[in-house]
Amino acid sequence: MDSVWNEKDEKQASIEPFRIDDLPPELLAEIFRCADTTPPSEHKARDEPEPRLFTEDNDRLKTLKNISLVNTKWRALSLPILFKHVIWTITPSTQVDLIYFYDTTTTFPILKFLMDKKLTNYVESFTMVVPSKLPDLFFARSDRATRNFSWDFLFNVLDLLRITILGKPEVLTSLVSRMLFNGGRSLDTGKQLYHILSLDRKGKSKPGTNAIVSAQETPPHRIFTIRPWTHLLLNEGSSIRIYRNYEYFLHRPPSILGHLLGCEEAPNDVPLVPPTLNSMSYIAIFPLCSHFDILIDNLPHVDKLFVQIVPQNDIMKDSVEMDHVNPADLWMERNSCHSHVMRRMLAIEDDGLGYHTANHPVAGPANQNEPPPEPINNWDLLREFESGDYADQQGWDLAVKIFTAGANTGWHVEREGVFVRPNLDPQSGYGTALPRPKMDGESGPADSLL
Repeated sequence: MDSVWNEKDEKQASIEPFRIDDLPPELLAEIFRCADTTPPSEHKARDEPEPRLFTEDNDRLKTLKNISLVNTKWRALSLPILFKHVIWTITPSTQVDLIYFYDTTTTFPILKFLMDKKLTNYVESFTMVVPSKLPDLFFARSDRATRNFSWDFLFNVLDLLRITILGKPEVLTSLVSRMLFNGGRSLDTGKQLYHILSLDRKGKSKPGTNAIVSAQETPPHRIFTIRPWTHLLLNEGSSIRIYRNYEYFLHRPPSILGHLLGCEEAPNDVPLVPPTLNSMSYIAIFPLCSHFDILIDNLPHVDKLFVQIVPQNDIMKDSVEMDHVNPADLWMERNSCHSHVMRRMLAIEDDGLGYHTANHPVAGPANQNEPPPEPINNWDLLREFESGDYADQQGWDLAVKIFTAGANTGWHVEREGVFVRPNLDPQSGYGTALPRPKMDGESGPADSLL
């Protein structure tokens, strides 16, 4: 049977098939941005630190890399999106370069690539992964301030919103020109410990307003003042294996926490946290209460504090992790940590007769006829506290009950896991006596306070 050919069929046959590559570059770039998801340095920062944390199962990287391999046009459009968040794994040879060379292209090969491709203006976050130990020569440098040249070079090229470092505790302390003390005790953990330190800010500053301290006054902790950071995150991962040590409570885990808060021995007794900080996140799974108290006793002046000390995964079902560990010890330390937080938030003090609320004096104008006021308690200035442990429903319910027991604490529940004190008046005090919360070692896993 002969087919019927008409004018409509002729017009359709003359139309060439549409190709996605025919779209305008601006529209193609917008489509590619749909593959740009939250970077691992943000959504995985609270997970257990390990060298492959930010690169393993990184769907964002896989998708954008595949797009960049299609053709030259797609590559040019996708590279600014792909390198919006840079992850750089430092090799041992690069670590040596960090000591001896101060040229950007030598010290940071990744920077040469970014500059050659004209991508520096697109980079928002930079993650450094240091999977191995730094050379001993790095620790032997007498002029520790020279280590800051690398930070200056990095930030002279990139105006970052976030800088993240994943490495061993001794690596973190070295990169911020500090020394790590272990208290002289051998600590058996059975594996390498990795921590995460991250600094970020909400937006880029105007030209000339980035650095808090001038170049002529470069401190040994340049990274903390080179941008007006507003948030600090420290993730110390799991401490479970520490509990397998004899008299574990006498050990001191390796950590940069004391250096950040300025409560170490000289010359590490100057706080590293910048004055621009307004929020802080601290993650440490089952930390020793003696270590956790470093944060409790030296809380910086921040409006918001996030704390998580209970795992959200199944690590307690891991026979290797729990080998020679008594779970009761974990819960006892956890309960002690939570109770110490509650005491500070509710201004509870122990006068030997029981626990009561206390009003902390606030520094005011100097008066020669009066003794100088006591230092301001930064817990009194905290406006929001978020617990990452609220999944323990019984513990969360108990905390809510204590906070809403009728006392004028100023705190109320905003949502699950979050207490807020929006109308903070440090001079007004926080009300009458509160029910005494259960203290150290008095309760089991279900009786936690947060």
